[in-house]
Amino acid sequence: NNNNNNNNDDEVAIVGRTLYEMANAQSQLGHTNTALHYLNQALKAQRNAYGEEHTIVAQTLVRRSALLAQSKHAYYSLLDKEKAARINKRIGREVEEEKEILKEEATTLFKVGTLQQERGNHDEALDNFYASLQIQRRIMGNQS
Repeated sequence: NNNNNNNNDDEVAIVGRTLYEMANAQSQLGHTNTALHYLNQALKAQRNAYGEEHTIVAQTLVRRSALLAQSKHAYYSLLDKEKAARINKRIGREVEEEKEILKEEATTLFKVGTLQQERGNHDEALDNFYASLQIQRRIMGNQS
């Protein structure tokens, strides 16, 4: 029966991953609210599949944090970022993996900035470019 449970967990994990990718697609199209909706569903599925203390849950929290910041929910954005940091710390995540997540976050912020710039939202674009730059500087600092 345990094997059956594993299959179910795999299916839930796939659903979580799919919802995460759908959120990314919606975000690229500039549909932030729809993206957030999918990320919330992804988190639910991922927590069911992996539990709260998992790198995938932390990654989704970081992604949701970026979208929340973009839609002017700075407080909730910070909560997600801190939650992700606590999970990563407790898991004892490796520095290399940490760098990969940071690179992904920097890239995402840069892409969001580019989209904002194309729409003429120059202040938001600058905020995202600056945040991306800060993360990139942190990564460079970690290498020495």
